[in-house]
Amino acid sequence: MVLIMKNIWHRRNKFVFEKKFLSPAQVVQLSIAGHEDYKEARRKGEGGPKAGGDDRRVLRRRRPEGRSLKANFDAALNETLYLTGVGIVIRHHNGELVAAKCANRRYSSSSFAAESMTLWEAMEMCKELGLWDVYFEGDAKEVIESVKREGENDSRHGQIIEAGVQSS
Repeated sequence: MVLIMKNIWHRRNKFVFEKKFLSPAQVVQLSIAGHEDYKEARRKGEGGPKAGGDDRRVLRRRRPEGRSLKANFDAALNETLYLTGVGIVIRHHNGELVAAKCANRRYSSSSFAAESMTLWEAMEMCKELGLWDVYFEGDAKEVIESVKREGENDSRHGQIIEAGVQSS
């Protein structure tokens, strides 16, 4: 079910950003192939780490503690169509969906700017909904580190970061 939902989203993005249409049958075929790949990877991984192999630790998403919320945010650039895709999902500590947002924006100058603006948009969304005890989680390490950094931000996109921090 999850793979089908993921591939429906992938189908939508292909159509919006690349003007390529995948039929429902193709979505199901991709999901079945993905499930087979998943099962194969699980079979290969059953023996645990191999001697001399890759010992990277698996990073798991952190569940918010207590009664707090978590807002996941992400942005994707399509430089060909000059679009930025924005996605925000806010969940309770138990995983229950509180709010979600998906939108297209005009092209950003960089992935850093797109992710920063998406974080700012997630913060504004939480403020408008009256949600205050919120963890923000995104995959843009540079944006997260910039927000955590104390003092003035003199980086290229520092004004975006500072505006978001001040509005929170």
